[in-house]
Amino acid sequence: MYLYKNKMKIITFLLLLVASSPSWPADRVTTDINAINTTNDLGHKTLYFEELGGEKTINQVLLTKKKLWKESGDRQINLGYSDSAFWFQLAFINTSPLQNKRLLKIGYDVLDKIDIYTVRNNGDIEHSVLGDKLKFEQRFIQHRHFLVPITFNTNEIVDLYLRVKTTSSIQLPLSLWEVNKFYQEDQLRLIFHGVYFGIVLVMVIYNLFVYFAVSEKTYLYYVACISFMAMFIATLNGLAFQFLWPNSTWWNDQSIIFFLNGMIVFSIIFSIDFLSIHYLSQKRSYFFLTLLALVSAVLMALCFVIPYEWVIKPTLVTAMTTCIALLCLGLFRWYKGATSARYFTIAWISLLLGGIVLALNEVRPVKALNLATSPITY
Repeated sequence: MYLYKNKMKIITFLLLLVASSPSWPADRVTTDINAINTTNDLGHKTLYFEELGGEKTINQVLLTKKKLWKESGDRQINLGYSDSAFWFQLAFINTSPLQNKRLLKIGYDVLDKIDIYTVRNNGDIEHSVLGDKLKFEQRFIQHRHFLVPITFNTNEIVDLYLRVKTTSSIQLPLSLWEVNKFYQEDQLRLIFHGVYFGIVLVMVIYNLFVYFAVSEKTYLYYVACISFMAMFIATLNGLAFQFLWPNSTWWNDQSIIFFLNGMIVFSIIFSIDFLSIHYLSQKRSYFFLTLLALVSAVLMALCFVIPYEWVIKPTLVTAMTTCIALLCLGLFRWYKGATSARYFTIAWISLLLGGIVLALNEVRPVKALNLATSPITY
């Protein structure tokens, strides 16, 4: 056994020597961990390639020709939807005379499987697995985001390889944190989440009381809409998986579709009622919105029997179409002099525009607008 381990170590070391030869990507960037600004993502320092022709091992990847590696060029990596797996590579160096510990944060919480390989100078390769297909308790750090602890020895260069295979959009926001600073910043994020969900809870309770007092269905539709919205956000940023269903990996995927379509359905119902869209006087608007609501209701039901990857794209297209339709309808009704439309448009314009950006960002990369979607997974 000892001889076998030595042989494997020698083989790995030789592979690293080959990898460091001219076959290595010419634009490889080694980043000093002590000079990293943790508020910036590391996408522009990352190389990647699409895995074609079958699954590759880490040893095969170390021998990958330089022409296959591409520069991301963006701080936040977004490759859209793909049936392929993708490999990503970063190189770090610790120039400090002391050993340092860091946390690599992967800030997109709905990736199915992430294989992480830490390749060290001496040929050692450490392998770990993350993803939302694993139960929450299987994460080596119990956190809503994917966190990878890395120890850097003095003057050590560490190459990091990530293999991502997912049915969701391939987004990989990467950042490297000092451990203490990460948890300090994370406390502020938790306060932000607490304030947001606290406000939503107060609004739900208040509007329910108003509904029971005046029996006006508009309030009930509004309660359903903001409830589905809050659950969608909690699911997308990993809070729901952490606190509500940590052992249900299947539902964690399907719940995104369920709550997003529920939000669409009740947004449409609320808008029709609030803007007084009548099926006799505004036939086209009424029937078009009703059709969108029915499509979302069907997709909502289908999420219980059809895999995530088959339902998410029509869901996103429906969401984007709904946002555009409601925004245009609100502006048109405002132009026609409807007072309620003025309040509706002013109150909902940021939400509807954000929904359009999010849908576009998921369906295909919208590089210039990636920042607009980052608060959702904050």
